[in-house]
Amino acid sequence: MRHRHLALITVLLFMFAPVVSTAGAWPRAEGTTFLSTGGGNIKLDDGPTQRETTIYAERGLKRGYTLGFSGSVNMDSSGEGHIFLRFPPRHLRTAGLVAFEFGYGTK
Repeated sequence: MRHRHLALITVLLFMFAPVVSTAGAWPRAEGTTFLSTGGGNIKLDDGPTQRETTIYAERGLKRGYTLGFSGSVNMDSSGEGHIFLRFPPRHLRTAGLVAFEFGYGTK
């Protein structure tokens, strides 16, 4: 019984421990584009399964700025979209570790 409590405490500690993301904020190089599309099925509460299509795009602008869009649309024409501008702080432009991102979205 004591081992079960210890195992449970260990699992909970790992679940709620802070995690460090080491990927950083990757700006697109000037003139480059990244495009990703996807899709899947969504099961609605007490309703039919619907198909969802997603898109994500980024375009590298000057001085480390990146313009991007992410969005999705369902079979019933409902969806959401988000456009954003990501840029590094002036004094950290070459580090690629931190970036600011401003965006606008709709649902």
